[in-house]
Amino acid sequence: MIKRFNIVSRLLIFIYLGLMIIHGVFSWRYAIFRQSTPTLVYMKFLLIPTVFLIAIANGSFVANHFKALGGVVVISIYFFSVFVLKSTSLYQSVCLIWCTSFIIGYLSAYFTPYKNKEISFWSFAYVLFPVSVYYILLHSGDFSYENTMVTTEGYWIDNNVIMVLFSLLPFVIMQKSKRYKDVAMLLVLVCAIISVKRTIIIAAFLVELIYLYNRFRNRSNIVMKLIVLVFAVVGLFYLVRYMDARFNGGELFERLNNIVQENDSSGREDQYIVYFDIIKNTSLSNQLFGTREINDTLTGNIHNDLLYVVYHYGLLGLVLFLVVMIKIISVVIKIVRTDCLGAEMSLACLMTLVALVICGMFNCFIVTNSYIYMMLFFGYAIGKYELIQKQLLNYQSEQSA
Repeated sequence: MIKRFNIVSRLLIFIYLGLMIIHGVFSWRYAIFRQSTPTLVYMKFLLIPTVFLIAIANGSFVANHFKALGGVVVISIYFFSVFVLKSTSLYQSVCLIWCTSFIIGYLSAYFTPYKNKEISFWSFAYVLFPVSVYYILLHSGDFSYENTMVTTEGYWIDNNVIMVLFSLLPFVIMQKSKRYKDVAMLLVLVCAIISVKRTIIIAAFLVELIYLYNRFRNRSNIVMKLIVLVFAVVGLFYLVRYMDARFNGGELFERLNNIVQENDSSGREDQYIVYFDIIKNTSLSNQLFGTREINDTLTGNIHNDLLYVVYHYGLLGLVLFLVVMIKIISVVIKIVRTDCLGAEMSLACLMTLVALVICGMFNCFIVTNSYIYMMLFFGYAIGKYELIQKQLLNYQSEQSA
């Protein structure tokens, strides 16, 4: 049976989602050029006390579902402890915020029906997604490799903002409108090409293939499915190449070609070696609990989520992070395999998981706003899955009795 939030929790939920929406609408305008916006930063961190009050107001529920929420709650406490004891910057403590989003998503799954209009995610699909696309398209031509690497008077194009689209995409896929989803997928591909970022275009290419295959999955003829898939791969390849030439003068394909011919990794391999050496040669305390050392050699962005967690939060933080990630991945696979939440949710889960893995392994994904929205979705999906499983067990028990 679906429960209801009390009036206080409902108000706090509206405040929480409202802060996420307002922050998203305004932050991308400034994040494109990485301008200093302390008001937006503090607005984002208001999410932490808000979810703390929500958890207190629903303490019995959190305690009863500690098996599912335990990993996220424990890692939240750990992130907060590191933030306080080591006096890390607000920037580094962004990991604490996506933990709160997961909790909100999980609570919403249990306390609201699937099609409830009081607490829904339509605004993420119809407000945040279009706004982010608008700002990216508005700066088409600015996302060159030179602009992303040269800083002059605060002018630094942040193409990582495009990764936010992958975390907002599941909220679009959850909607019923097929036309809007088709347009959204095309816009994601266009924005990925504009970014001139190889990791993003690879993730976008895989997500597009998953979406196209899903559109034809109901066809009974396996040969037709394979033909469609082959045409989709070839068609996407030439579409990307044409649009790259049109928007970027071929810069994206030139960078992709450098990977094959020159093993160009944008300095990732050297950066990985530096961080590995620092982690290996630091004190036992820093190895277990992380370090906050930043110098000219270290950028703070390791281009790998796991290595970032080890460096900033230590091996203990890595273990907690893996516990949460394994939980998310295992449940998402079950959702996709059983299709118990419907076709839209299964597709959204699979596409989001692919984007999470690709961007997380080769980019500074964990420190972007992407995780905040993505974990809200994963929390909701996992909560719905576990709720349905409990309802199914109760039904089976009633039938056997």
